[in-house]
Amino acid sequence: MRGQILGNLVRLPLQNYARLLGRDGYLTTHLQSPYHENAVDAMNAWKKQVEMGTKNIEQQLNKKADDELKSNRAIITRILYALEYHGRLGLPLRGHRDFGDLPIPDSLESGQAMPSNAATIDFTQGNFRSTLQFMIGCDDQILRQHCQHSARNSTYISPLAQNQLIDSIQTHMQEQIINELSRTKFFSMLADETTDFSRQEQLTVCLRYLTPDDRLLQRFLCFAVAPDLTGKGLCDKLMGILAEMNVDTSYMIGQGYDGAAAMSGEWNGVQKHVQDVCSSAIYVHCASHSLNLCLVKASEIPAIKACVTLMQSIAVFFTDSNKRLADLQKAIKENCPESNRTRLLKHCSTRWVEKQTAIQVFKDLYPAVVASLQRISGWRDNGSGSGRALIFLRSFDSDFHVSLQILNVVLAVTKPLSSKLQGVSQDLAQAVNGIQECVDVLESFRNDDTFDKAFQRAAETLGEELVMPRRAGRQTQRNNVPADTPLQYYKRAIFLPYIDTVVGQLKARFQGHSAVACKLIGLLPAFCVTQTFASIEESVDLYQKFLPDDSDRIDVQAEFKRWSAYWARKPEGDRPDRPLNALQAAVSAGTFPCIAILLRIFCCLPVTTASGERTFSALKYIKSYLRSTMTEDRLNGLAHMFINKDIRLDYERVIDIFSKSNRRLKLR
Repeated sequence: MRGQILGNLVRLPLQNYARLLGRDGYLTTHLQSPYHENAVDAMNAWKKQVEMGTKNIEQQLNKKADDELKSNRAIITRILYALEYHGRLGLPLRGHRDFGDLPIPDSLESGQAMPSNAATIDFTQGNFRSTLQFMIGCDDQILRQHCQHSARNSTYISPLAQNQLIDSIQTHMQEQIINELSRTKFFSMLADETTDFSRQEQLTVCLRYLTPDDRLLQRFLCFAVAPDLTGKGLCDKLMGILAEMNVDTSYMIGQGYDGAAAMSGEWNGVQKHVQDVCSSAIYVHCASHSLNLCLVKASEIPAIKACVTLMQSIAVFFTDSNKRLADLQKAIKENCPESNRTRLLKHCSTRWVEKQTAIQVFKDLYPAVVASLQRISGWRDNGSGSGRALIFLRSFDSDFHVSLQILNVVLAVTKPLSSKLQGVSQDLAQAVNGIQECVDVLESFRNDDTFDKAFQRAAETLGEELVMPRRAGRQTQRNNVPADTPLQYYKRAIFLPYIDTVVGQLKARFQGHSAVACKLIGLLPAFCVTQTFASIEESVDLYQKFLPDDSDRIDVQAEFKRWSAYWARKPEGDRPDRPLNALQAAVSAGTFPCIAILLRIFCCLPVTTASGERTFSALKYIKSYLRSTMTEDRLNGLAHMFINKDIRLDYERVIDIFSKSNRRLKLR
């Protein structure tokens, strides 16, 4: 209606009825005006759209707005493609000059494998902008039109727009986790903290829960800066994170941390403060940390400690020099041609399996290590390390070889358990059974011929007869155990003390795990036949609030008796010994509601914080030295895409979240 004079019947009321009709009447003139004809056309179009069932009035009146909306959402979808590609692979997005107009390459011609002007792609602007250019070069017309014709303040590829889109992705992925959690209710919280490259204390939060389709998951939830590292401060931070994400903490039935005093303190640790708020949240010390501490404590035996220290020193000796490492690799080809190893492994303080693997690798490559050290000891140039090589060679005595074989024997038992404990699907019953199996095997070593065989292998590796060290009656720093032969001496001085220390540590450090498991292990069909209700009575009292409202202690006791009788009629080999399998049987039976709830809680109890340790590996990969100024929101969005790779993105939902703020492009 621009440029048209709007008079009678539009802006002015009709007062002179004599001029209403006729050739120049007000009504006749109005009916012939363009704005009346446009209004009639719009009305007819609206009626037609209503008959077709379209609901949005704006789209009914203006089809162009609908097309523009679809086009704009398609543009953001392309940008999300590029963001997800880099996020899933952990690739950095930004470059040295990540701003300004995006260079537009030519389209890919028919039959070409690469754009004809690939050189026009500006690879100095970072991975994200280079990927967008490559998509345009591969004939993405929607992205091409957007980058060519959009205003500079509405391209949505700037660092600020990247952060906003990444934050929308994070919100969407957290929504999926929380929605999944809300359907299953019960969960355990896993937390740990570390220092990142920017020297900030990063707190990682993971949730362990059972999905409605009976999949046991440990999901990364977020990283958070932890300025207060006291037990109360960390507790407030953790509970604040859960409250912010609308997690119902009344269904928290477990909490898993390492053994640091701030986390596990009985009076002022995180676990105590959390349990004051959520009485049902039982604390379970990380089983992987506990096993690692057992081995560390046992390694304080002087001969074992000297052996481990020597292996670590030799590994550092070779890896710190390219020349020495090249000589070792040559020796490996000559003396250990069947090995696929090319170097010794350093002992890692947190990667428990790698520490045990490092000892195995050293034992396998021992002939090559000796050959290389002998050559290096003859080098005459300064800084060659020939003197240290001679010291290492002199250290390969009887004590070292016997200790190496003992370590190999014991770690062969604990290594499979260490790997198994770090699994996501591991439950507390399995962990306790695995520990008990290790204890039984190690105790059997005291009376069988395990040490005799290890002693023989040590002698064969040394290439000469093993001898006892000189003993003195008044010596206080030497192990003067009485012995008539070297075999007796090393068994009494090293083997038995090491075995006893490992066994004692396993029993002591896993008492808490056994106590928690014993409260519920009587529910498992493999044990319930021989158990009484008293074995689970404490758990029934603890989790009474989660049971059906009409169920009291007498009802649960009767249900437990029916459950025991149900499995007593089954063959012993058909009785599940895992909580998840028992839960599936209880659900399929349909007549054990209380037992099913207790078994679901049993499945969700924490075993290890290895998932949290794995998020720290991702943290070092994402927030590296070159990306140490990354903001917390951007870090969490990228971490979600990199860690939770199995969570699929719904781009339409991400765009809906992104469009909640005012945007220059119309997205909703």
